[in-house]
Amino acid sequence: MKTPVRRMSAILALALSLLTMSSASAQVWGDIQPGRPGHGDGWEDLQGQARREVYVGQFFRDQDIDLISLLRLNQYSLQGARVEAVEVVLQDNGRASLTLMANGYVEDQESFLSTYTTLRPLQNLEIGPRLRSLNLRVRSKLYIERIAVVLREPYNPGYPGQPGYPGQPGYPGQPGNPGQDQIVLQGQVNQSIIQGSVDIARITGLMNYRGYQITEVLVNGRSINQNFSRARLLINGTIDGEALLNPQGGRFPIYPRATYIVGRNLNSINLLLEGAYIANIEVRLRRF
Repeated sequence: MKTPVRRMSAILALALSLLTMSSASAQVWGDIQPGRPGHGDGWEDLQGQARREVYVGQFFRDQDIDLISLLRLNQYSLQGARVEAVEVVLQDNGRASLTLMANGYVEDQESFLSTYTTLRPLQNLEIGPRLRSLNLRVRSKLYIERIAVVLREPYNPGYPGQPGYPGQPGYPGQPGNPGQDQIVLQGQVNQSIIQGSVDIARITGLMNYRGYQITEVLVNGRSINQNFSRARLLINGTIDGEALLNPQGGRFPIYPRATYIVGRNLNSINLLLEGAYIANIEVRLRRF
């Protein structure tokens, strides 16, 4: 027969066990323990993003890691979700390289590896029948501690009277984050230029937005002469659009004639100026 003290101890042990189980089930959505997929199908409160993470803890040498299988990305609850990034935690990276492959094509590659390495796809990779494979290719010998995939919530068309969830554009002074469908970047200049150029990629951080197409460059400024001054858009060393700035000032759009995708065929982008005061430059992007 149990004494009251033993009975109380048993009740406390049971309560502690239930509390521990409750805490374990409250882990971040998609958290994966070694050999076990994460539980639940909700999205984190991170503007429609979620992470699936797995502990690996082993060496790889000249191998392809199947991310769809490893992270259980083929679950029904993930259909339509977009792959934003693949994050890898490394140890003793040496001279190895990592390549993100989708359907046999290179999406991103990194040869100068750091402890925390992020690879971003160039294309719009949606989980479903069209994403037949998603691999992390290791060249040379590399110890991988963890791998995580950052996902964007599937588009929700909403209900009558309720909008869905398209990507929200950034606004001047508050640029959007990679992964949104439309983004506006702004770089401050606040300078009169008699004859010279402005490195648009440098002042806006444009090269961080891999997989986005440049749709418009907006020049906010004016001519410092009585006549019009010319602002020419120089992309990859070639003039690909221009605008005439008047003495009154305003916002003057330039639309690139060709299609330029950051991280694919965009090497440099500059604004050539003659006799103009430029307050700032905006670059409008959309997911390609």
